[in-house]
Amino acid sequence: MDTAKPQENATTETAMPFETLTPLPSSLENGQCAVHNNEILICGGYHTNECYSYHTLKNEYRHICSYPSDIKLRGHCVVKCAMGDKSKEVTLLSFGGKYKHTLMMRYVSVWDDEKGKIEMEEKKNHCNEWAPLIDNDDKPVCIGREWDDYEGVRAVIGGSNGHLLFITHCPKDIAVFNLNTFQYAKHDILPTSNDQISFHCFVSKMDSADKKSEMILFHEDVGIAMGYDEVCNTFQFYQLPLYSKNVTWNRYAYVYISGNILFFGGCGHVGAGASQTLHKFSIRENRWTKFEHSLPVPLSGCVGILNGDNTYVHIIGGANDEGNVGFTHMKVNVKEWMHVQAEKQWMVEEEEKEVLKEIKMELGKMKQEIDIKKLKRFKAIEIIVNYWVRSLLIKIGWIDDFNTIISKYLLVYLKYFKPLKELNWHCNKVNSVKFSPDGKKIVSASDDETVRICDIDAEGMIQVLKGHTDSVNDAQFSPDGKMVLSCSNDKTIRLWNVRTLKELRRLDGHSGVVISAEFSPDCQTIASSSWDQTLRIWDVASGKEKRKLRTHSNWMSGVRFSSDGQMVVSAVDEQIIGIWDVNSGKIVAELKGHCDSILHSQFSSDSRYIASFSLEYIIRIWDLTTRSEVKKLKGHYGSLKSLVYSSDGQTVVSCSDDQTIRLWDVQLEMETQQLQGHRRGVTSVDIAPDGNTIVSSSDDLTIRLWKVLFDVLKIKYLNEIFLFCDGRILHHYIYDIYVYMFKKIENLEVNCLSLLNTINCLKNIFIFHLNMHKIHFYSRLKKKLNTENATL
Repeated sequence: MDTAKPQENATTETAMPFETLTPLPSSLENGQCAVHNNEILICGGYHTNECYSYHTLKNEYRHICSYPSDIKLRGHCVVKCAMGDKSKEVTLLSFGGKYKHTLMMRYVSVWDDEKGKIEMEEKKNHCNEWAPLIDNDDKPVCIGREWDDYEGVRAVIGGSNGHLLFITHCPKDIAVFNLNTFQYAKHDILPTSNDQISFHCFVSKMDSADKKSEMILFHEDVGIAMGYDEVCNTFQFYQLPLYSKNVTWNRYAYVYISGNILFFGGCGHVGAGASQTLHKFSIRENRWTKFEHSLPVPLSGCVGILNGDNTYVHIIGGANDEGNVGFTHMKVNVKEWMHVQAEKQWMVEEEEKEVLKEIKMELGKMKQEIDIKKLKRFKAIEIIVNYWVRSLLIKIGWIDDFNTIISKYLLVYLKYFKPLKELNWHCNKVNSVKFSPDGKKIVSASDDETVRICDIDAEGMIQVLKGHTDSVNDAQFSPDGKMVLSCSNDKTIRLWNVRTLKELRRLDGHSGVVISAEFSPDCQTIASSSWDQTLRIWDVASGKEKRKLRTHSNWMSGVRFSSDGQMVVSAVDEQIIGIWDVNSGKIVAELKGHCDSILHSQFSSDSRYIASFSLEYIIRIWDLTTRSEVKKLKGHYGSLKSLVYSSDGQTVVSCSDDQTIRLWDVQLEMETQQLQGHRRGVTSVDIAPDGNTIVSSSDDLTIRLWKVLFDVLKIKYLNEIFLFCDGRILHHYIYDIYVYMFKKIENLEVNCLSLLNTINCLKNIFIFHLNMHKIHFYSRLKKKLNTENATL
């Protein structure tokens, strides 16, 4: 624990959490550090080859050594490797940079009071000096191929025995280097179009029990989670959300702590100034936060490191906004700081939940007939304004957060559904219904042994596919819309031509009822699940079985592909979700937490999450990066039958034997709407590709369509609140609008946009014309606002 006293305390509110420590012995930019007990080992950087130990309890530095004189440090990397006696020594590996080197140092503390003893130890064991890394044959080792660009390289240690070095570097490469054999185990390419990966964030989480290493990388417009299977020598990559699409951002300090990555300062493109901002990415919540506090000074090229007991983050070195390299060393108590932020986030989410509850109650009273006044529009605006006013008191962080807030409240209004039509064409219960890829048709499967296709706009045109000899359990369109896939109690899977309505192919092999079948996204493969306790992978072109995957579940659940078609998810056991690699047939992950037999599991659109349910009436949301349960959705009081994610992953729609369809806000873990109308249990549900229509099937023999309250609300809402960005009215969902200030202004003239002359605006309602420097407020009355307004 740090007890070092600060040299001086920052006086501004934004810099309050940071304590300034004894300045560095020499200026430092793009340095590298490692921690050892109560010491932070500072291992050189741009323009300095000197290495120092900083004692966190004494707030003092001592010189360790210098890099060899022929070594030039420019974007190098230092990692802490396997240790001997932890209390006495640590092994450091230094490599890479523009001018590649590969060196190691066995470090023993320079803080022992017996100076002569330390010197003898250093000479005897060649400690506290950089020396070439040598292999098992005493030959020098060079990490990095001749053509590799290692300037700004980042690496982490992983593997079941801490023997693997994961290296990420420019242009967009990742490599695995075995520190036992001193050989590369793998080279791969990161799935991104950005070919300038350097000076980036790269952190690791290790699961030694499964021999799987999990890592996260952020750089400018790139966010990637990756898993490495040590046994199979394979990577799996997942896309992560970015803080902002418009931010190019690197050369920051970062640390990983308790499932969060904290970012300090940094800069954008070449020539851009340094930043003071502080950000957090929560791995568990898959969400970014911008903190209200900031660094006392702008910094880029600084390094962040946790002290020995993870209570303080130390920020070391860096250049200021003018590019001047300093002697900066400061620290912040990260646990206290993050606890305050967690409380604030909780308060915001609780307020959002209350708003959603009120709107939901009003919708229930209206019985599906919308009345814009009853949606408490002014109350919603007031809540936004109140939040905005609080945000204005925070000097950093409010602009970027606000577009998320206003988008959420607008979408609350725009995404409520009402009944559209009821379809009756099956003569027995309907087991499944799904949209075509273009959203214009639906396909249904029924106990009447038929599959039926209907054009939504011409519902009288019903096409019937006959051939199954028992109940049809599932049916869906192929991703290209040219085929239909169905499966049945007759133990077969069948492919149909949508144009000719002819059976193309019959897939035989299951020895039990086939309950689920799905196309891969590329339309080349089919996955199926059956009561014979197998999952099977089929080739679409030949109809032949490619692979059989055994499970141990007597309650066989459905099977679904990931978005890249490389994985399938289903139940591996009655209470365990399994994720299989399609190519190898091996289980790559298991999710445990259900207390009853699993019935269904479904990937989110980005394959970062899985939603599942069992006989216990609870929907569980799982994070594949951490392989942990992150949310529970409770509310149904009958057996769940089906669920589907919205395309943006923010909403889950479910249906149940309780005769309801429910929409859930995944982030807030709460129900936002309940659709009622079916007279018996609801068996299946799907969302149209544009997100504006829901279709459901039921034991009551009907199919129902539900339409989003979009057209009505869009017209009425925009008649009251118009949002302009750079002079253009936004006709669609508002995701990227930046609103800098809310203020109620009356009797002002609309004088800048001729377009506004054609719009009948209501009195006392805001119109915003936004740009990056000033805000102009207008209303329909002709009186110009003076120039004192809202200069940023």
